[in-house]
Amino acid sequence: MRDLGIGSLRECDNLIQTKKIIINNKTIDSPTYYLKENDVLLYQNKKYIFKNSKKIKYYIKLNKPENIICSKKDEYNRRTIFDLIFENYKSKLNYAGRLDKDSVGLVVLSNDGDFIYKITHPKFNIKKKYYVILENNIKFTDLKKIANGVIINKVKYSKFEYKILDNRKFYITLNEGKKHEIRNIFEYLNSKVIHLKRLSIGSISLDNLVEGEYMQIDDKKILNILNM
Repeated sequence: MRDLGIGSLRECDNLIQTKKIIINNKTIDSPTYYLKENDVLLYQNKKYIFKNSKKIKYYIKLNKPENIICSKKDEYNRRTIFDLIFENYKSKLNYAGRLDKDSVGLVVLSNDGDFIYKITHPKFNIKKKYYVILENNIKFTDLKKIANGVIINKVKYSKFEYKILDNRKFYITLNEGKKHEIRNIFEYLNSKVIHLKRLSIGSISLDNLVEGEYMQIDDKKILNILNM
């Protein structure tokens, strides 16, 4: 549906859940339905015919530098990840998983809606690994207490994994990845994140990709996610 220009991923999910989408004369109520070639979709009395056979699909990983925005447009005219991408890709790609301006590391981009959906939706349990440096030390016992899940300012954060490198440096692996999750978790423990780098999303990792550059994702890793 996203490929048809009906709305964003979340908007399409909501339309399906509220039973506003009809495909091949049948109301769809499951977001796991995948459009097939020549499927006829009806929304707000407008008909869409899904054509996918001639579409070239792109799967790209990018190493985002600091002070770059994860957005197609920025109202303050700040540089975005799409300023780093070759011009021919810009109108085709969407990103899967935002990083804030001050964070660096792996961003995945594609024009394959199914691929992006599987990376971003929590039900597929695709883990995201980060390298974190804190401003000051924390108590490891406090981190252990909240690693099974915690509610901060009425937001519930799921179980996460961690590996201690020293008193201020950690690897954190998230199963979900809500907005500012890692920063909020350590702020809750009375510390501030001064460096946050995403190292991997599922089987896709930065490897030796230079900051500010991008490359095609290995086919096996693409299939690993699409076959979930």
